[in-house]
Amino acid sequence: MSVTKTPVREQFAYFIGPQRMETIVFAMNSGEPHQLDSLESLFHLSKPIAIQRNAYYGEAFTARLARRTDSETQFIYVPDNQVKLNLLKKGRIAGFLEEKFNILYQSKNNPDFEKFAISPLVINENPVYFAFSKARTSSERLQRLSQAFERVKRSGKLAQITAKYGVN
Repeated sequence: MSVTKTPVREQFAYFIGPQRMETIVFAMNSGEPHQLDSLESLFHLSKPIAIQRNAYYGEAFTARLARRTDSETQFIYVPDNQVKLNLLKKGRIAGFLEEKFNILYQSKNNPDFEKFAISPLVINENPVYFAFSKARTSSERLQRLSQAFERVKRSGKLAQITAKYGVN
């Protein structure tokens, strides 16, 4: 699993990497584009924004969300990407926050994503890591995984893979 390393996650997971950079953006229906010029502009849209529960959208977004007032944009917590997609297609949300590569990949490979636009505003950018459960990963296994990751990275294979999929 690829995730951003946070203090909360470090309590239950080991991290190997980073493997690449993750860029969080605002996805919207291309027929109803929104001009966003700052993180603050997300909080002044006429429709709600869908976000996934327990997803990490960066420190700045998390802090601003905690200060949101009732008169500002509402945020709907959804369990998965399919719910976000359905809400957007039905016009119930202004858009949703998502990792840019996921949207680009889906727009090329999933007809449900063909009418999507991505705001140029970057909500957050962080390195992401492979995460492994501390409860299920022995120190020996973690060491083997770390060594394997370093071999793949040193050999140039990791760079080739990330370049192939456009996630570098």
